[in-house]
Amino acid sequence: MSAATPPPAAADAVVRAQALVARLWERFRPLAESRVETIEQYLQPEAGPSRERNRADRAALTRAQEAAHNLAGALGTYGRPEGSALALRIEHLLTDPTAEAGDPAHAALLVDLAQRLRTEVTR
Repeated sequence: MSAATPPPAAADAVVRAQALVARLWERFRPLAESRVETIEQYLQPEAGPSRERNRADRAALTRAQEAAHNLAGALGTYGRPEGSALALRIEHLLTDPTAEAGDPAHAALLVDLAQRLRTEVTR
């Protein structure tokens, strides 16, 4: 047995751990998908600014930030480091105080990242 090859008992433990993580992921996936949906809903353009809409936007932004934050932490745990990195990037962009409200490039980047995050969560 070479130094790079784990003993059979250790290899079996790794396989069992991976199977457990996969089962846990299947239980967590609906919540992860719901969190992605929260981000996507925030990114949907709405017609006409209004005081009520602005207040709703702030609440939706907070929910989207929280969803991205939670996904960034959880996805790595479930063996999805790319999804974790995407969620972290979304979180940072949503909390960036220098971002221009309504900036098309900023919005397009967020939409692209959210689409990629959706792909990671549903794979």
